[in-house]
Amino acid sequence: METIFVLNLTQQSFFRYTKENNEDKGYNKTLLGLITPPKKNLLEDNVGLSHWERKDKIVFVPKHLMEYVERKYGEIY
Repeated sequence: METIFVLNLTQQSFFRYTKENNEDKGYNKTLLGLITPPKKNLLEDNVGLSHWERKDKIVFVPKHLMEYVERKYGEIY
């Protein structure tokens, strides 16, 4: 099992994902959930905003920087 960090430099936050094997791409589902706005409730005036935006700079964190990212940026659970 390998842990990867996906960092949003624009929002200064990250999430961690533990891969079960090399082909595991489950982090895509988490990422999609962060950039997809919730469905708009037609009875309310507010427009659903996603936590992260598609135009944000999102990167995979190299292993040697993971400890730094944990100290510097906020983690999303």
